[in-house]
Amino acid sequence: MIVFTHIPKTGGSPVREWFIEKLGREKVFWHREPGNPEGFGGVRQVPEKRRIEYFQQFEMIGGHFGFWEPTIRELEDAGITVCRACLLREPFERVVSHFDFVAQRPHHGSYTSKSFGEALRIYDEVFRRNQSQQNRYVSGASGFEATRKFLIGVPCMIGTLETKNDYLTQLSKACPGLGDPNSFPAANGGRRGYRRRYDRYRTDSRLRQIIAEDEKLYRWVMEEYSGLLVQ
Repeated sequence: MIVFTHIPKTGGSPVREWFIEKLGREKVFWHREPGNPEGFGGVRQVPEKRRIEYFQQFEMIGGHFGFWEPTIRELEDAGITVCRACLLREPFERVVSHFDFVAQRPHHGSYTSKSFGEALRIYDEVFRRNQSQQNRYVSGASGFEATRKFLIGVPCMIGTLETKNDYLTQLSKACPGLGDPNSFPAANGGRRGYRRRYDRYRTDSRLRQIIAEDEKLYRWVMEEYSGLLVQ
């Protein structure tokens, strides 16, 4: 079973659509979204007594939850083979992408009407949530060293947007029903715009502190594993 952790603004939505298109909606459980069998939303909403039997019907479970999600550990304890998967994104680009996303959505929990610079100066909610966010999704810890230790012996596939094609090929091997990923939609088309609007903040000491541990994680996967960690 593939368990896909969707770290915000790392290209997880196209992955979700790809799985649904290839496997069918009935084979994909997506955390906190409508369309799951029996109307269950979150992974913890399924009654504990039924949880193992219920999740065995899926080939993929995904959504905004961490590698460390207790429900996934329950499945492993019950003898279900689980492979955790996620995509990482270059930390600066991920943070500015997330800021753009929430700044256009007044009902979002991290919404701010402030400019990027002002929100950064006062450490607004949007930046508090982005503090070491990629590490926290993977391990529950804010530091890279804790994440690296957490991953020891954990079956997983961790890729990056830069190595997306290799990553999708690896997912296809792990889940044959996906077939050959000949093409895949771009995760985000705003990179040039981000660079134009926000590049002056790339060296800002406050932003560097927010993404410092995520940069260590990202560089580790890129440099030690050529952008594709499979174990």
